[in-house]
Amino acid sequence: MARSIKKKEYDSKVNDILDASLKLIYRLGYSEMSVQDILDELGISKGALYHYFDSKEAILDALVMRMLKQSQNAVQNTLTDPKLTAIKKLQIYFEISYRWKLEQADKTIPLLKAWYSESNDIVRQRLASKIIPQTAMLIEPVIIQGVKEKLFDTRFPVQISLQFAQLSLGVSESVASVILSYKNKPVISEKIVELLDAYFVTIERMLGINEGSINRPR
Repeated sequence: MARSIKKKEYDSKVNDILDASLKLIYRLGYSEMSVQDILDELGISKGALYHYFDSKEAILDALVMRMLKQSQNAVQNTLTDPKLTAIKKLQIYFEISYRWKLEQADKTIPLLKAWYSESNDIVRQRLASKIIPQTAMLIEPVIIQGVKEKLFDTRFPVQISLQFAQLSLGVSESVASVILSYKNKPVISEKIVELLDAYFVTIERMLGINEGSINRPR
């Protein structure tokens, strides 16, 4: 029991450090943020911080992995549900991902300018380097299942999974670019719908299924 309590306390402190670091990344940018900024934000000593992380880069790695885990936890159970067909898994995957992004919108949209500043290039690059292989790993069994069920028509499920992950990340980047480039909400909505329509058509063609086979979340 004591060990369990200590682990909870340890995990809680790690999350406090990550929360403070993320706040500073948005406020200052990762490149400009210093270890001293983190210490001042938390009101702790350098020794206390180094008990959990030995460098700013270690904090970045942990932060990226936490962000990745949060985004994938929502879809993990769906993609491994043996009762669902492959196309149903993808359908629910898109619906959950879309809903999760909407729920996060109030947090992320006001921070997009900070997130996409040059000072945070390294954070986005690090996240992309993790999220692409992780997403591909999640999607690959679904595509293999779809081929076995004769729902998908592709001889290259591994390569398609990687392309799926790359395309998905690219669309997210494009949506952010639209939001940052336009002030007119109807124009933003129209361009995002166009991006998503093109995305789903591309996914359907990659999987060898008819256009419209995957319902578009709205």
